[in-house]
Amino acid sequence: MFQFESARGNLAAKPGHSNHQHGQAFDLNTRHNVFDGTDKIYEWLKLNGPKHGFVRTVSNESWHWEYRPSDAPTLLAAGRFKMDGVEDRA
Repeated sequence: MFQFESARGNLAAKPGHSNHQHGQAFDLNTRHNVFDGTDKIYEWLKLNGPKHGFVRTVSNESWHWEYRPSDAPTLLAAGRFKMDGVEDRA
């Protein structure tokens, strides 16, 4: 049985409502919200993810990326890698 944790602010989608379950979204082991340029995995994703159709879609989750091949070219052309409204805490 699934338990959804909310005491620490971690909200998981209910079963059947996650882009993870059908392979559109994935989580990578980045340094978890280190935005100072020292996380080599995250920095590589920022530069290369959109080239391959992957973009950031969730605020404050540097590890969460989604395959959005129709959105990625627009972001790439603008030098961006996050969907509108995705923000990060420093």
